[in-house]
Amino acid sequence: MEGRHSDTAAGGSVDLYGNTKDKSNSTSDNDSGNLYRQERQASIKLFADSQQLPALPRAEADATYTVRAEQPRDHRREDGQAQSADKSADKSDPSFLSKIAANTWLQINGASYHFDRGRGFNERNYGLGVMYRISEDKAVAVGEYKNSIYKTSHYAYFDYEPLKMGPVRAGVLGGVVDGYYFNNGGPIPMLAPTASIEGKHIGVSAFYIPPMKNVSSVVGFQARVKFW
Repeated sequence: MEGRHSDTAAGGSVDLYGNTKDKSNSTSDNDSGNLYRQERQASIKLFADSQQLPALPRAEADATYTVRAEQPRDHRREDGQAQSADKSADKSDPSFLSKIAANTWLQINGASYHFDRGRGFNERNYGLGVMYRISEDKAVAVGEYKNSIYKTSHYAYFDYEPLKMGPVRAGVLGGVVDGYYFNNGGPIPMLAPTASIEGKHIGVSAFYIPPMKNVSSVVGFQARVKFW
């Protein structure tokens, strides 16, 4: 008994069935248990980390950037933005202002000839106006003058002269004028055949007004100058 006890004390312990349990085996079991617990804790941590949004690996980030960079560009939107920018630039562009100035004329209203020579109509129709030439055969104008019955008239018209015979252009003007007997001196429609000769800086026009209420038919003359 003493020998057996000493062996047991030296080599390990006896289990319930009388088997000797080696201390080295017990240590190995403890190590296995510790390793199992460590692996379980690592698995739990890995699962917890997987629930968070991880940063993209560099390779995936590069691939995502490449895909986005290669997406087709919206050229229609870019063209619209470019056109808007061009329009804004045109309004402040010196060349745009120069174009406006180059097509603007100062009108000088001066004289007329009435076919009824016995009624003393005014034929010194002094006044000023401004004409803007839209194209070679189109223009718009506004201004004022002393009319045939010695009253101040204001006018606004559109001039269209599609016919050309040498240096002379011919057509018609239409608009409104006031200061006459009609409409208590208020605005009335105006339509008149016209012809003109225009150089680079000087031009002259003539137009025919048919007879109106208490006013003789008349041919009016107008000069214009351009300073740019």
